[in-house]
Amino acid sequence: MSIRVTCPGCHARFNVSDQFAGKSGPCPKCKMTIQIPDKAEEVVVHAPENFGPADSQGRSVLKPIFRQERSVSTVQIFGIGLFVVLGIAIAAVLRFSIPDPANFPLPILVVGAVLLAPPLSWVAYEFLHNRELEAFAGTDLWLRIFISSGVFAVLWVVFPVILYAVNADDYSLVYSSIAIVLMLVAGGAVAMLAFDYDYLLGCVHFGLYLLTTLLLRLLAGLEFIPMGPDSL
Repeated sequence: MSIRVTCPGCHARFNVSDQFAGKSGPCPKCKMTIQIPDKAEEVVVHAPENFGPADSQGRSVLKPIFRQERSVSTVQIFGIGLFVVLGIAIAAVLRFSIPDPANFPLPILVVGAVLLAPPLSWVAYEFLHNRELEAFAGTDLWLRIFISSGVFAVLWVVFPVILYAVNADDYSLVYSSIAIVLMLVAGGAVAMLAFDYDYLLGCVHFGLYLLTTLLLRLLAGLEFIPMGPDSL
């Protein structure tokens, strides 16, 4: 077995037979006398030890945990696109079938806010969740989506109604805007708790729902920002 030697003078590297271990001799390149390392100085790299239970042959019986990678499939992208087109189409139909916003049925707005929340929440989570962590899936994911979606829909009612009740005689765009901001602040906290985001991502998650509902209101011929409980 050979020993790897480096000359301290010219820094040439070469192998010598282990029978010269511990002896000195001239460097074949610069002729400087060098000391051949002793066998006791040889560095031996050992295989890592196996910790935990092992079988009769000493092999570990523990299985590594593999994280399943998740990505948005083509079918899911198609479904998202179909959902967007359907929402725009419904908003357009409502715009032309109910030309006077004052006659717009409030139940349609409430039902719309409720039905939009789960799919938008799912889309937001699929794109925003941390790829380095195990993603929620199955029943656990949908339970989080439906609970948070219910809270999202409730937020559409709570803040505008409260601010309108306090300032009914002087309810203006300023108070409506404040209601929107409060909804975003509260919705971001709900999304953060439901999906283990940091707070900023929670606001982005809820912001997708909020912006989508506001844009669909505009397409349906309503005010972009609700100006009172009757225009939620």
